[in-house]
Amino acid sequence: MTVHSAFIGIAHYAYNQLLHPDPEVRDVAEAWLKPAYRFAANAGTQRVGGPLGAIASRRDCREAESIPEADYQDLIVRMHRLAEAAKAEGIIELFVEPTPMRREWPWTVAQAVKMAEDVADAAVPWTFCVDWGHGTFEPLYGRYRAGMADWFETLGQKIGVIHFQQTDFQYDRHWDFTEPGRIDPQAAAALQRANGVEAPVFLEVLYPYERDDASVLDAVKRTTSLLKSVFA
Repeated sequence: MTVHSAFIGIAHYAYNQLLHPDPEVRDVAEAWLKPAYRFAANAGTQRVGGPLGAIASRRDCREAESIPEADYQDLIVRMHRLAEAAKAEGIIELFVEPTPMRREWPWTVAQAVKMAEDVADAAVPWTFCVDWGHGTFEPLYGRYRAGMADWFETLGQKIGVIHFQQTDFQYDRHWDFTEPGRIDPQAAAALQRANGVEAPVFLEVLYPYERDDASVLDAVKRTTSLLKSVFA
């Protein structure tokens, strides 16, 4: 079995990480990632990724449209340092996972393009993990703008991995493909091939804790069988 990549867990993701309002907390988050790279390398994988961080919402609980330029530049500096640390541990690729929230970065294709340009000279490549439940989130992008086509067409080979799920475009559902939703696996595979994106596709599904194991196993088996025939 080959372990393609390792991603940060919810215990780290749930905090502001590299965009925390307090620079000292950003330092802690950056320091946490370095042994994470070592752990991944020791476990036999050479790729690590996840979302980078989140700014704080305003006092009125509204989310800003952008992050301060100083915070963005600080993030880029930290990404360069992290790439150097990753290379020292034997990591060959780092992933950024865009999420459908204004408080995280990046959340648009244009922001991802700029970030890619700004870290193009990093010690190891930074590429993107795109998620079908993120780019299709209509409450953020709008009914007619939400979709994955722009991500695939614009980022192309800058996409290093793809997370796949069934969803209704209203929330990041993480359903399997026994559930009714708006994603057509055959159309998704065709879009990926049409844009020459050879990144691996990972099923990312979540289930209620109360659901029984047997039904979960059955759903995963049926979903896997379907997706193997589509993406093979």
